[in-house]
Amino acid sequence: MTVARWAIIGFSLTVATVLRPVNAQDQTSPQTGTVRWVCDGGYRRINDHCERFDVPRHASAVGDHWLCNRGYKRVDDHCDAISVPPHASAMGDRWVCDNGYKEIGDRCEELRIPPHAWAVGDQWVCKNGYKRVGDNCHELTIPEHASAAGEYWLCDNGYRRVDDRCDPLSVPPNAQPVRDRWVCNRGYRQVGDHCEEVNVPPHATAVS
Repeated sequence: MTVARWAIIGFSLTVATVLRPVNAQDQTSPQTGTVRWVCDGGYRRINDHCERFDVPRHASAVGDHWLCNRGYKRVDDHCDAISVPPHASAMGDRWVCDNGYKEIGDRCEELRIPPHAWAVGDQWVCKNGYKRVGDNCHELTIPEHASAAGEYWLCDNGYRRVDDRCDPLSVPPNAQPVRDRWVCNRGYRQVGDHCEEVNVPPHATAVS
């Protein structure tokens, strides 16, 4: 960088320092020399200076304005506490029922959770291996060589679903099962229902 370029940047920073009022932060760009400043948190820009603004109780300054703390809501120029019922928690300026409870008017009522289920927010879902039927959870009928997946079942690796059972795949030599199908090993390619070796020339490597 030339001496002239350094001189321009130095001059710009000097100007920024001179023009920046108290209770402000310098945001001058060293690349462009653009002079810019912003007031500190809790201060608001009035023309060429920064003035402190009033922050009411139970509030916090955020840049050039204020927000009520959690559990309080803004009413005109102050913050009032919100009324949080039992089995609920404050979230910002409102409340939400705890897990396993449902909002009914201005209160939280406990969910009726059947056996083999658990609460998810204000609802319930059946555990793995059970399926919702009305207001209850019924155990799945899982065939041999299968595993539960939520309220359904999936055949194990190397098996394919046929109606309500899992039949083994017919895997040719030089192949391997991937869920309900098979793929050829590296160095082989599928030709019909079998795998043929790939002709790899000298100084080359099979990639699939």
